[in-house]
Amino acid sequence: MKLIVKESQYQKILQEESKEKIFRVPGLEFFHEDHHIAFEILQKILEQRGNPPYIVEGDMLLEEAEFESLGNLIEVTGTLDLFASNIKTLGPLKRVGNGLNLGITKIESLGNLKYVMGYLNLYDSTLKSLGNLEYVGGTLSLDLSLVEDMGNLKIVGKDLEMDDSIMQSLGKLEMVGRTADLSGSNVKDLGNLKEVGYDLILTGSKIESLGDLELVGGHLNLVRTPLQKMITLPELKAKVEIGGGIVGFVG
Repeated sequence: MKLIVKESQYQKILQEESKEKIFRVPGLEFFHEDHHIAFEILQKILEQRGNPPYIVEGDMLLEEAEFESLGNLIEVTGTLDLFASNIKTLGPLKRVGNGLNLGITKIESLGNLKYVMGYLNLYDSTLKSLGNLEYVGGTLSLDLSLVEDMGNLKIVGKDLEMDDSIMQSLGKLEMVGRTADLSGSNVKDLGNLKEVGYDLILTGSKIESLGDLELVGGHLNLVRTPLQKMITLPELKAKVEIGGGIVGFVG
């Protein structure tokens, strides 16, 4: 299908260009109700302007898209949905204002991404490192992913889901706002993690050390873990403030 950029659309984009030469796109719906078609139109406009960095207001719903790059996109104020797409890198993208869905992708790099204000779904993806990412405001899903390295990530605002994860360390992670589920994971040491708002589930994991952990707001589940036989109950209670019960503790 031939894509035609209307003069009114082109002029509107020109008017949105900032002094820093950054395009502010007033939503993909401005070009077409189908976000895939709208994205193609937008790329043609950007190409005519020398592919400057750009910001998209609102959502970008591009699941199963065939392209491998978002060009010089630096921010999306809403949700960026790339589920089952061919995306390989997020390039200069620094911030996503809501959720980011990269489930079932062959993503290789998060590029310059630092902040995801909503959820981040990496379910069954091929990404190996979270790279420059520092903050996820919602739930982080790493179930069945190949992520080995948490990169610079320090805060997960809601749940951390990493059932059967191959990861051995939580890296620089300091806080999980709600439940942290590491069931069946290869994590041996919680490292810098200091606080879990609700439950900390370590069932069947290879955990041997709680690292710097200070607070678990809910239950701590240690069923079928090496740590069960490596620490006494008094030692555990002296080290960590636990709001709920200790499940499966042997000691």
